[in-house]
Amino acid sequence: MLMLAGLMAAMLAGAFVSMPGEADEADEADPADPQPGEGGFEEQTDLFDEVGSEADEPGPEVTIIDDGAMAPSPRGLDLAGGEGADTLQGRSENDRLSGGGGNDAISGGLGADYMDGGAGDDWLTGDDAAEYGPGGNDTLIGGEGRDWLAGQGGDDLILGGDGDDTLIGGEGDDRLDGGTGDDWLDGGEGDDTLISGGGADDLDGGRGNDWLEATPGPERVWLRGGEGNDTLLAGAGDWAEGGEGSDEIRITGGDAGTVVAGFDPAADSLYLLVDLPEGAALPLVTLEEADGDTIVRLDGAQVTRIVGLVGLDPAAVVLERAQAA
Repeated sequence: MLMLAGLMAAMLAGAFVSMPGEADEADEADPADPQPGEGGFEEQTDLFDEVGSEADEPGPEVTIIDDGAMAPSPRGLDLAGGEGADTLQGRSENDRLSGGGGNDAISGGLGADYMDGGAGDDWLTGDDAAEYGPGGNDTLIGGEGRDWLAGQGGDDLILGGDGDDTLIGGEGDDRLDGGTGDDWLDGGEGDDTLISGGGADDLDGGRGNDWLEATPGPERVWLRGGEGNDTLLAGAGDWAEGGEGSDEIRITGGDAGTVVAGFDPAADSLYLLVDLPEGAALPLVTLEEADGDTIVRLDGAQVTRIVGLVGLDPAAVVLERAQAA
């Protein structure tokens, strides 16, 4: 379909390799139900216009699985695609939509929906805010492949899975977990929780009082709190920037290489989490200024660098036991 091709071309230029797949049919949850009338993914154009689709570019063949040919049960639709490129559209109930293989496009509509893209490079949206209003509390699972997942309205759970994924929370208090791969997570509005899950990830809290957590690993994770009073949990080699508001930066691992940017000692707090046996004395904190930055050391070993800041009082750095051995 041209609409889907333009959408993928506009948002993921050069990132997807979309191969045409054999058209698949949906598995109906209850084929005996009467026909409800109108509906279907082809009517949902506001989101595509918003991201700037280019309808004249070629793209993969897809199967439009139109809920207008199916009746919702009290718990919602149950649609399943196959191995090809499917388009699934939910409605106002609590729907369950599974893409299967192929590069699928799945939209939940209003309600607390469960969406699983499966294998392939998939596009999942929890709600169409233009039509459905605030939206439900959705679950979006990317699975394998390079996926694009947007919760929109409601308090959503968004799991990237394998591959280099894009996760967008939208409105509400969302939980985003990138999974493996090099992912980009954007909390949007609300008080969100963002977990890197492994890989060289970029976590942006957006507005609200957010929790950003870098999963330990060899790759650098970028944590940016954005607006609000945020908590950033960074490890060795990571970059942590609180942004606007009174932010709490928590450094784990005790290794050199962690970078803190935009730190305001009048508003922000810096914690160093150390693993020590119970009863052991805390290490000595010393500060060293170099090239306009502040180097923080524990018993002489560098643990973090605060860029663009000098004159910091050592008392502003708080030691905390990570756990008892």
